[in-house]
Amino acid sequence: MSMSDNPHANHNQDNSNEMSDIVTVNYAMLKSPKKTTLPNSTRRVLKFELTGNMNRYVWSLDNKVVSETDKILVKKGENLRLIIFNGSMMRHPMHLHGHDFRVLNGQGRLCSFKNIIDIMPMETDTLEFNANVEGDWFFHCHILYHMMSGMGRVFSYENQAPNPLIPNPKLAQRKLLQTTKKCTSCFRMILQPMGTTEK
Repeated sequence: MSMSDNPHANHNQDNSNEMSDIVTVNYAMLKSPKKTTLPNSTRRVLKFELTGNMNRYVWSLDNKVVSETDKILVKKGENLRLIIFNGSMMRHPMHLHGHDFRVLNGQGRLCSFKNIIDIMPMETDTLEFNANVEGDWFFHCHILYHMMSGMGRVFSYENQAPNPLIPNPKLAQRKLLQTTKKCTSCFRMILQPMGTTEK
């Protein structure tokens, strides 16, 4: 079949329903009742690949777990666009604390706001949000095992005032990273007797 004979050759890439007679609810169908454009500001683009290994049960972003990376520094007021490709064969519901993001789904100024998006295997999704809430905010997979094995990042605002609820931020960060390392080791020990991990 040539491209000219294919009825789906010019389909809308945001709407997979155009390629099938079966209608499946998907993010391309979401439409906000009012405009959701972000404020005019500088825009920074960050690209991530959701990575993992089913045999070793290690889940990461860009082949690094959260304990192996630095915080992503954010300037208050900037717009961040996240382009996320799921290179694994599992779905990953990615969640951002402290912010809602626009899902760029072909709806233009009426893209819907979400704070979690389920990214299917081999799928790319684009999100954007305005950095308007100071703090350190966790961005992670909402599947507990994936999050605890390290699939996440921390967005941290530059020059922010200290959080009075966290008297020792360096200690808190160290504990987060230690917990991630312990969980990864635990998952490996649990799965190894099942023959699902490498030595």
